[in-house]
Formats: sequence, structure tokens, C-alpha cells
Amino acid sequence: MKCDTGVTSHPRNVIVFGETGVGKSSLINLILNQDVAPTSSGAQGCTFQSDMYSGFVQGLPFNFYDTVGLGEHGTGTVQSSQAIANLYQLVKRLAHSGGVHLLVFVIKCGRLTETMEKNYALFFKAFCEEKLPIVVVVNACENVDPMRSWWGENEGAFTAAGMRFDGQACVCGERGRWNKRLQCWANGDLMEESRGLLRKLIVDHCAEVGWQKPVVSWFRSILQALLDFFSSVKIPRAYRALSNRLRGSKSFTEHEVEKIIETVQSSDKQTEQSDGKE
Repeated sequence: MKCDTGVTSHPRNVIVFGETGVGKSSLINLILNQDVAPTSSGAQGCTFQSDMYSGFVQGLPFNFYDTVGLGEHGTGTVQSSQAIANLYQLVKRLAHSGGVHLLVFVIKCGRLTETMEKNYALFFKAFCEEKLPIVVVVNACENVDPMRSWWGENEGAFTAAGMRFDGQACVCGERGRWNKRLQCWANGDLMEESRGLLRKLIVDHCAEVGWQKPVVSWFRSILQALLDFFSSVKIPRAYRALSNRLRGSKSFTEHEVEKIIETVQSSDKQTEQSDGKE
């Protein structure tokens, strides 16, 4: 799918997701050619935590949502009420601004991991129900020559895992050390090449019309998918404790808290019924 290159006042919403530390913020800065997104200090963010950065790409307005996925160090767990609050705020924000136009999955050059597979399923299958274009950006390819060869050598592993993408780019998101003799950054040329690759990838593959669902049903369907897809996702089953934590987050109305509890209770009943049949 391609973006309509006509003049528009409505920004396209792009979710840039992946584990903490893969370079999502650095790549957003590279795309927008300005330091708008603070780079990670190494602290682990909570799942669905998202910060939006706006700018223009080839004359078109975009909102980039720098979004934390499941982390390897957390072995796929979710920080319960905070993650749920983050999810709801993200869904609400997107639903009120035209939906989602593109998913950008950022990974680091290296082997395919179980966490990568879970993040793919979480965002592409659960969050957007496989109804949006998705591209993969392989970061930290500065030691691969040429950078694009990494995908040619590793694409088969992703295909075997059932992970399909509408486009890909192998890039360098770090400028490296300053070369005093040449008066330039070590990876300066690779970063400029990467900027062009990223900007073309985004414009070429974002949907013309944003995809979304009504806020409550969208939120509940993602939450249900979380409970269904990942046995390792930890959401507290003590309903009173969960409802108190959700109310304490001040992100939900009383009606919304009740709907969330209903979703979790329904999932528990289905799990109990399934266990009883085994």
C-alpha cells in the first residue's frame, strides 16, 4: 500500500514498536532529521508506553508513536494495570486522530528470538488484526557490507516463523565515533543512506486510510488477545485488586473499569472450561 501523495492536513499515524534498546527513538530522529525523541538510557519501559513525535516526510505530515513492546528481560510479562492503562490511552488517542496507517517493527541485527515473534503477534495480529501494512527495520547493520545483505541472509527464518512484511530496510541508526583526522562521524555516510531508505519505506507502505475500531471494542479485543495469545502474560486474577489498581491509575471511568474486569473474568472462565476438558 502507498500513501496518497496529495496535500492533506491529516497526519498519518505510524506505530514504531519493539523492545526497549533496539533504537526506535534514534530512528525516529533520523527520519525526521532532528532530535525530537530522547534516546533510551537503558531503562526498561512498560509495555504499550508510547510517546508521539510529529514531523514531515517528503512533504507529508506524520505522527510517529514510539511504543514499547514486550521486553526480553521481562520474559514476556506485562506490568498489569499500568500496561492496561497505557494500552487504553494509546487506543483512545489513535481512535481520535484517524486510526493507524502503518506498523514499523524495529529489531536489532542478530538472531530471531521468541520475544520478536511475540511482539509481532502482539502488534500485527492483536493490535491491528492483520489489517494494516507492516514493515521491519533492522537496526545496527553498520558492520554488514552491504547492509541490505542481512535481510537476504535472514529472511527465511522470519518466513518460517510466519512473520511476513510488506517491506524492509537494513539501516544504521548510530553515528559512531568522531574521526578527528577526517572531521566526520564514522557512520555518517551510512546514516544518510539509512535516512533515505527509511523515509522511502514509510511513504511507500503506509495506508491511505487509517484503520481503527470503536475505542471500547478495540481496547477489549486487544486485551482479550493478550490473554488468549500469551500464557506468559501476567495480569492479576484477583479482580478486586485489579479494579482498585485500574481506578488508582486514573485512566478509566467506572464503566470502563467494569468492562475490563468483565473481559478478564470471561477469559478466566474460558480457560477453566478448556482445562476441564483436558
